Amino acid sequence: VSTQSTWVPIDEAMTLIVKCISDDQWKVRRGAVNMLKELVMSGVQLPAADVNAVILKALMDSDSDVKEAATAARAEAMKSGVKISGKDVMSIVNKGIVDGEWKARRVALQMLVDFIRDGVEIPITEATVVALKGLMDSDSDVQNSAQEAFDEIKKIGVQLSPEGVMEPIMQGINSDGWKARRAALQFIVQMKGQELNLPQDEVTVAIVKGMFDSDSDVRNAATTAREEMSKSGIEFTPEKIISVIGKLSSEESFRVTKESLTAVLDLLNAGTQLNPSELLNLVIKGLIHPESDVRDVATMIRKKMGAQLHLSSGLVMATISKAAADSEWKIRKSAFWFLSEMVKEGVQLPPVELTAVVYKGMMDGDSEVKSAATEARDDIKSAGITFIEADAVLAIIRGASDDGWKV
Repeated sequence: VSTQSTWVPIDEAMTLIVKCISDDQWKVRRGAVNMLKELVMSGVQLPAADVNAVILKALMDSDSDVKEAATAARAEAMKSGVKISGKDVMSIVNKGIVDGEWKARRVALQMLVDFIRDGVEIPITEATVVALKGLMDSDSDVQNSAQEAFDEIKKIGVQLSPEGVMEPIMQGINSDGWKARRAALQFIVQMKGQELNLPQDEVTVAIVKGMFDSDSDVRNAATTAREEMSKSGIEFTPEKIISVIGKLSSEESFRVTKESLTAVLDLLNAGTQLNPSELLNLVIKGLIHPESDVRDVATMIRKKMGAQLHLSSGLVMATISKAAADSEWKIRKSAFWFLSEMVKEGVQLPPVELTAVVYKGMMDGDSEVKSAATEARDDIKSAGITFIEADAVLAIIRGASDDGWKV
């Protein structure tokens, strides 16, 4: 490549462009794109894969000037016969749609729309999944761009599969963002309008999760979805709902809410016979919940069911050990509150595990957790349970290798 009197080998020029397109300074990135455009316009034969990679990355840039330069470079590349493959496009779009920044997710979807309209042969199944993920996004701007992408995909005549649709729906309903959970439920209704036969079991799970969500907007969306899907023959009897909740409660990510526990208590008060084994995980998660109003309802369920709901020492100890090691201090604190309650009730817990958990709690970096663990130790001693001192020493030694400097 000749730039006036200076000769630069093509491979070195592309290496420099590829390096600069990742620079922290937006002006440097824009300069890299402009250099690429000039090379393309000069008729230099450049590796198509490198040209595509630089342009696609620039189109996803956070700076509008860089994206504008990338659009111009792309136009020149197309004039020169450089084709961007749909596979390369989807590689960038798939990364963008899971970006933590909502603007990046929106740009990814907008780029997908542009390339579909330009006639680039995009892998449609893959693009459909991306669009559906965007529809479940917690940000409304991302959802709007996703709807635009979804509309373009439908123009191609793609046949949506129930399984392909349910995957992003379940991702949405399990999201930490309430808007994403609400969008997932709204999309179930939208798919019903297109007469897409979604798997009934998975639809039921998604709607039941929404019915007992901690957010009122999500619960409202679930109520609407339940009413619409009931018209399609899906039954939502109280017994079935509780059965689903019971199964869900054994999942790691399941959120126990006051609403889900209240639903169980209402059925019990109405005389409905429920399977204790289906409620065990739900109730024990409620009993160890950091919020007192949730614990109160769980306690009422336990009293109502009496001996039918047996909390074994193994289950209690496993629940306490797990909660005591949680990253959230409130959950660690509630673990020792629950431990004290179980000891006062006379539940016989394994001494070795009991000692290790309590002493580790007494060395916690959070003062409230440390205080709760100390109170639990005092309750244990008051109950006449003797700590195994050797194991206490081992627990302290283990604490010396903990990542937390305070421990």
